[in-house]
Amino acid sequence: MKEFNIFDIEKLLGEDHKILGNTNLIFTNVQPVDKINKLSLDWIDTKKTKKEEYLKKTIAPFVICDKEIFVDEEVLKNKCIILSPNPKITFSVLTTALFKPIIHHQIHENAVISREAKIGKNVHIDAGAVIGEVEIGNNSYIGKNTIVNDGVRIGNNVLIGCNN
Repeated sequence: MKEFNIFDIEKLLGEDHKILGNTNLIFTNVQPVDKINKLSLDWIDTKKTKKEEYLKKTIAPFVICDKEIFVDEEVLKNKCIILSPNPKITFSVLTTALFKPIIHHQIHENAVISREAKIGKNVHIDAGAVIGEVEIGNNSYIGKNTIVNDGVRIGNNVLIGCNN
């Protein structure tokens, strides 16, 4: 399991963020609130009541909070706090950048693809997909049973799924 530290996070944050506390900690995962553990990245919703109490109780070593929260000196010894103008967006940015899904690039044998289709490099086309006369950019993913009609142009790094 990959370990992340403050240096992995700093390069993803804007200048409007502030880091407090123990910067020698690591995290390896994100979990639902009821499954947060000693290696989780956590965040506190700006609408949450008793934010300071939650901050003290969470066992997560990294916590993203809004800038209005009061952080007790005792908390700073055991946690790395990221003060953010919008904790939810910061959490989303970090998890998207650090926990990218592994996609195996292949074209499934049950996919139907037009001979006129132009398909880029590292493209995954899943079972049951129907691909017309289209252009698909590099590093894209076409999910199971997805239909892409003639004339569609799909850029690079795009994920398309059926009924998503």
